[in-house]
Amino acid sequence: ATASTNQPGISAACYLALDDASLAPLAAREADKPLPIASITKMATALVILARHNPNETVTIPALPAYGPDDEVVGLKPGQTYSIEELLSALLVNSGNDAADALAIIDAGSQSAFVARMNQTVAHWGIANAHFSNPSGLSDTDNYASPRALAQMGQLLLHNATARKLVAMQTDSITAGDGTVVQLKTTNALLQTGQFSGIKTGYTVAAGQCFIGLTAVSG
Repeated sequence: ATASTNQPGISAACYLALDDASLAPLAAREADKPLPIASITKMATALVILARHNPNETVTIPALPAYGPDDEVVGLKPGQTYSIEELLSALLVNSGNDAADALAIIDAGSQSAFVARMNQTVAHWGIANAHFSNPSGLSDTDNYASPRALAQMGQLLLHNATARKLVAMQTDSITAGDGTVVQLKTTNALLQTGQFSGIKTGYTVAAGQCFIGLTAVSG
């Protein structure tokens, strides 16, 4: 589709704005160019999990990799039990890298097996210019998507009631089976404005600031 001739003042290297109802393009710049997407990767992780698990399913946190001091984690501990929905909240609200890895291992037995499932799933959906190398987006190597691919994944995510609820939440709390309570706070500061109801942020040095959003535009 062609972009609008009245381009908004957006400094992003690549972007695509779509009408949510008709999917008509409103504005675009290099919408099919694949780039690193950082934690927006977690949107694909959520889609795979939601396609294969009941949100009420109780699961046990497996052994997890070590994380650096600046890596976003919620503090999940091996042996704790949570529901799938609680881990999805940690994934989508707080952008927990440990939640992404836990869900991947719970689902497929290893991160690498889950990544293969992510790539098979997007290919099955006919989504081009997207490839994943990890479930969290913590590594940018061979992990990328185009704005159009992200828009397609965002549409799929919003059609799931659980996901649509979670991406709009500013705060949440999850409780492990051992009674541990974890407070979650969104990484999406735009939710505070009341003009946005999702979806996901991402940042690494290589990817820069990444964002996929859902908003109502008047006029």
